[in-house]
Amino acid sequence: MGTLSPLVSHGQLVWQLFLVLAALAGLSLAWALPRRALVRRAARLRESLGVPEASLDSAARDKPVVLVGTVKKPDELAEGASSLIAATLVPEGMERAEELSQKARTAVIGGGPLVVEVFGKRVFVEGTPQVLVGSQESGKVVDPKRVRLTLWELASELSDLKNVPLAIRTVSHGDRVIVAGKLRHEPDAATPQTYRSGSGAYFLAPDETESKSGVVPIVFEGDPRPLAQSRGALVAQVLAVPACALVLLGAVGEIAIRAAQASETSAAMATVTPFRRSEGLAALRAHVNLGELASDETLARAARIDLVRGYCGTASDTYAAANRPEEAAKTAEQCRDPFRAARAYFVAGDVTHSAASFAEARKRDPKLPPSISEVTAYFTTEMYDDAATVGHALLASWEGARGMRDDLQCVVDALDARAGGTHPQGGLARHAQEEGTRVSCNLILLDATDENVRKAAEERLRYMYSDRVLLYSSLLTRGSKDPLEKPYYGYGRAASTDAIAATYPLTALFTRPKNVAFEVPPSLALESFRSLAAENTPKAFERMTRAALAYVVARAYLGDEEGALATLDELDRKLAPFSKRSYTDGQKAEWDNRTWRISNDEPVLYQRALEAEEARLRKTYDPEKDLAERTVVGLVTLSANMRAGVLLHAGKTKESLALLPAVPATARWGYRSDEDLFRTFLEVRASHSPRALDVLAGGDGRESNRKLWLAAQSGEGKNLAERLREQRADGRGVLEIAGHQIPEGKAELAHWVRFEYPAPCSTCGLFPLMNYLASRLDAARAVGDTKTVDELVASRKRLDPVLARREGAIVVQLLSELSPP
Repeated sequence: MGTLSPLVSHGQLVWQLFLVLAALAGLSLAWALPRRALVRRAARLRESLGVPEASLDSAARDKPVVLVGTVKKPDELAEGASSLIAATLVPEGMERAEELSQKARTAVIGGGPLVVEVFGKRVFVEGTPQVLVGSQESGKVVDPKRVRLTLWELASELSDLKNVPLAIRTVSHGDRVIVAGKLRHEPDAATPQTYRSGSGAYFLAPDETESKSGVVPIVFEGDPRPLAQSRGALVAQVLAVPACALVLLGAVGEIAIRAAQASETSAAMATVTPFRRSEGLAALRAHVNLGELASDETLARAARIDLVRGYCGTASDTYAAANRPEEAAKTAEQCRDPFRAARAYFVAGDVTHSAASFAEARKRDPKLPPSISEVTAYFTTEMYDDAATVGHALLASWEGARGMRDDLQCVVDALDARAGGTHPQGGLARHAQEEGTRVSCNLILLDATDENVRKAAEERLRYMYSDRVLLYSSLLTRGSKDPLEKPYYGYGRAASTDAIAATYPLTALFTRPKNVAFEVPPSLALESFRSLAAENTPKAFERMTRAALAYVVARAYLGDEEGALATLDELDRKLAPFSKRSYTDGQKAEWDNRTWRISNDEPVLYQRALEAEEARLRKTYDPEKDLAERTVVGLVTLSANMRAGVLLHAGKTKESLALLPAVPATARWGYRSDEDLFRTFLEVRASHSPRALDVLAGGDGRESNRKLWLAAQSGEGKNLAERLREQRADGRGVLEIAGHQIPEGKAELAHWVRFEYPAPCSTCGLFPLMNYLASRLDAARAVGDTKTVDELVASRKRLDPVLARREGAIVVQLLSELSPP
């Protein structure tokens, strides 16, 4: 079903060609049929006359003979005169007669006898010659006016012609004819030698035994040609066949379209008819099911039918809705629709072609609706002027919440600063001075190139407590000193190991991957990790680990587990030399309990006793060194935590399970420990476990996911696919865990992932696109759809250079957050 029949693809050309052939057939018939009738009649008449004489000398005299000769002009006719020699006019009703008629009238040029040259001798026809078969014949009677126009050379001989329809038969000079009659020869030399008599004169008189009318029959030896055909009659004859063909096509179309809904063949037949082609194509398109029975072939067939129908945009949209952005882009390019092509290229991860197509489309129509994807494509390909221009258009038409509009305004100001030129400047500096600047805008300011703007944002962020501020400030601030470490209301602002563990729990890659994978730009996290790796302080180690794990979880979520594990290896190599503890837990406990061993309530004496106790303990214990070492040990444990998650994500359940003893069971998700939940994930990932699936269903607080867990518990992929269709969900959080080992119906799930997975947003930013790519990639891996996996990995690799682009990474991040959900 993948290919479309040439008859359907070129149906219009087919029926047009059919009509052209019918017209040619009508023309051929109009030319051949009259000639055929004339030729057959001529053959019968020639046969009826008998066998011609072999020689004029041997021919009998004064007896009936049949001669073959050539019609000649009379001697008195001047050179260059008309070649028409004789014409016989037959009244209506006698035009097809094959015998001599007394009602026929013959006129010979000049009024003299008809001269026929036989074997080099002239034979003069006496009596009245009658052309039974002419070299040219009208076949049918024609109106008197046309008779006179055709025989104007014989006007003098036909001056008394009556005004009635007549049929015409003519012979001309040089025509070879058959004549019949009695041959007479006058050889006497004393006879005056004129063209009528003389020693060389032969005469052919009527055969009175055969006809009492004194008529000599003249039959053209060759095939006669039609003469003086009516133009209207000729046109009617020519058009008769195509008219019948058109009626036939119309009848076939009507019959076929009535059965088109029930029969695809009937729909195809209707497409090759002139009046029902569009309805036939629509019916044929309706037969292509892009739901449960969809395939690459039916998808291509549906798009092809849309192209044939002239619905080029629909063909591209068909591919886009079925998660085929590359084909959607190619189809849009074929249709010369750069706007659709640009959005399809963006979804396919080809931002370079996307930006070029967006620019071409906007050049054609500057009033095209702006989108986050267009601004992102321009910005990431350094088309800053275009990005700023479209950013202003987007801001003017923005209908989102007030806070999002403020964020967009800050982004547009950042775009203006990048573009320069005629774009307004100073917007970022204004935001730096405003008191109500939002955190997201301050993050842009914190990454600005203007030092004064950056310092203003840094100062303001000291008093904006949030995990996001803490995380971004640690990534954007070079060196181990954190500018936001200043106490605020008595609480320390530094990030602790526990805070990092809460940010990246063991199950975060499965329970909330989008939040942890894209909470910071991967390029920013990688840059911070690499820059902090040169420092050897506990504070730098904490920030370095936070940055490394932010990058690792993003790469793992995008299917690059090898890259994620390589970064974890790099992190472990850095932490390993500092992860050995110099002191025991008992020494730490003794230090922590030092205050409880002093019972003196006098402040001065209490302080002296405390100092003496600390001095005694410090001889064998350094609390600062122990804290630093314990921090690094916690970071190593956190790295093992993340490694276990990455290995499970990659399907390496045994290796992941081997790391679990090193994972603390402190983080919580629902009512179970993080470690218990992770072990449940491992159990389901390793084998289909209805018990474990029931546990996951009971603990998942999302109602939609609970239904999916229960559908997966049945062990039937069909049930899970039907639930996914019903909920119009992507199965994130369920399918990548339960899909691997589901016993039955995995092909059904694979079909859903390939053809029915919710299509990505083509107007959103980069990170929503990456979330779609990662989610669908996990689903495709779970159900064994290798073709989709290869396509998505190729898209991710096209996007890797964009994700690795550090310049403007926070702008791209905030553009993505402005995207609609």
